[in-house]
Amino acid sequence: MRQAFVKTDDAAYSLLDCSMLIQKAVAMEESVMLLEMKQVTKKIFSSVLLDHVDFSMEKGEIHALIGPNGAGKTSLVNILGGVFAPDSGEIFLNRQPYQPTSPMAAQKNGIFTVYQQPNLVGCLSIMENIFLGIKKGPFDLFMHWRYMKKKTTELLHYFDLQKPPSALVSDLSGSEKNIITIAKACIANAEILIMDEPTAGLTAVEQVYVFNLLRKIKARGTSVIYITHRIDEVIDHCDRVTVLVDGTNKYSGAVSGTTKDELHLIMSGRALNHDLHVSGNEKGETLLEVRNLEKNPIYRDISFKARKGQILGIAGAVGSGRSAILRTIIGEFKKDDGSIFLKGKKTHFVHPLDAIKNGVAYLTDDRIMQGIFPNLSVSENCMISHHSADHMLIDPQRQVADTLESIIDLDIKLQDINEPILNLSGGNQQKVLLARCMAADCDILLLDEPTKGVDVSTRNDIYLWIQEKVQNGCTVVISSSEISELLMLSTYIIVLNRGRIADRMLHRDASESRIRAAMQS
Repeated sequence: MRQAFVKTDDAAYSLLDCSMLIQKAVAMEESVMLLEMKQVTKKIFSSVLLDHVDFSMEKGEIHALIGPNGAGKTSLVNILGGVFAPDSGEIFLNRQPYQPTSPMAAQKNGIFTVYQQPNLVGCLSIMENIFLGIKKGPFDLFMHWRYMKKKTTELLHYFDLQKPPSALVSDLSGSEKNIITIAKACIANAEILIMDEPTAGLTAVEQVYVFNLLRKIKARGTSVIYITHRIDEVIDHCDRVTVLVDGTNKYSGAVSGTTKDELHLIMSGRALNHDLHVSGNEKGETLLEVRNLEKNPIYRDISFKARKGQILGIAGAVGSGRSAILRTIIGEFKKDDGSIFLKGKKTHFVHPLDAIKNGVAYLTDDRIMQGIFPNLSVSENCMISHHSADHMLIDPQRQVADTLESIIDLDIKLQDINEPILNLSGGNQQKVLLARCMAADCDILLLDEPTKGVDVSTRNDIYLWIQEKVQNGCTVVISSSEISELLMLSTYIIVLNRGRIADRMLHRDASESRIRAAMQS
């Protein structure tokens, strides 16, 4: 059989060669970037948020976006999501210029963002939230109720959420609300889903649930920009990774071509500390004791002791009651029964200010709603515990000095101590709340998710700060969804399950499998 040839520029190619060339061209066409950002720059006053940043992603990939607090991750997402426009640079979506003028415009172009605080209406049902603002077609002003219920039921089943379409969003947990936001994006046929710290504050079991969601989203052909501070998640679940530092590109490439230690070194400029361990003393004076504490229906029959120079860890799933217990101790929640003892004396705080006056500082797990004072400056947010405890203005020079000391200790990135705290990134806002605890100068610290939303380097700095407090005789109680964090830090651990203590263990007897078993029993 005679072989045919095609001759071009004096070079002969067999039909087989031509077929290979065509396949290669098709493959190149298929791998054209879904999204491209070229030399994007954004400034706010004198602060450079993004400095000639390049970013690209392919269809159907999970692309991690990582970097230290204040690196520019949120700014990049806000530009893609239509919150604000870049000062310069080009953005292409499906090879067409992309210039969203609002979040709604971004959604119409297929770009949805799942924020740490899901943007849902609590008084509406799951079904109503999913279809809110979405039309069935260009001429349909209203959706058919039966169609909405059918589609909502299909999505809830697909994402393994055992809730009826009529359930109120206000009754859902944080992870369940994230699922509803993702379901809304699926109904709108999103091409790109931006997930901002989706596992922050979740237990290991709930994190696995999020990772299963990721796989299902990818299977639908949706691309994901995955923002996280947890490098393990990048290595285990993402295809490519881009690292931003101080608003500039430091690295972009396949996850398979790098390691956890290399990514940490790129982000922070220093090696990861694998040997950090803080546990405190197993014996000492009891500074805080809780006896038979009860608040129905959240928790009941809670008893424990926290000693001087000791770290008491509280493990439990979201909704297990661990946060509510801390808020009851400081007087924010009113208990139904039980007693609280401070240094052997029965105590009843009627307001969190009473707790501060008596040497008990509290760090909330909800930075936005319960932590920061959005209308105040960084300095005022740092030092407000002094104002509250003394009922008087403090020396301005002392306020500046103490604020600067906290900024240096926690490496808070900002332009000026008098700038609004809302100008800071989420991670740097969390550091300001920790600085407030430092400024309160209390000997009992109740820390609820202390490392939520902070980068790896800052996490290590926080651990060292806790270690220093413990060595100086403070009592620290840590409520955390991070089992590894509790295993590393805690002298003693209690595990909550549905509002009851399911297990207690000393550090030497604790293990991840034992804690998980108690949480799930």
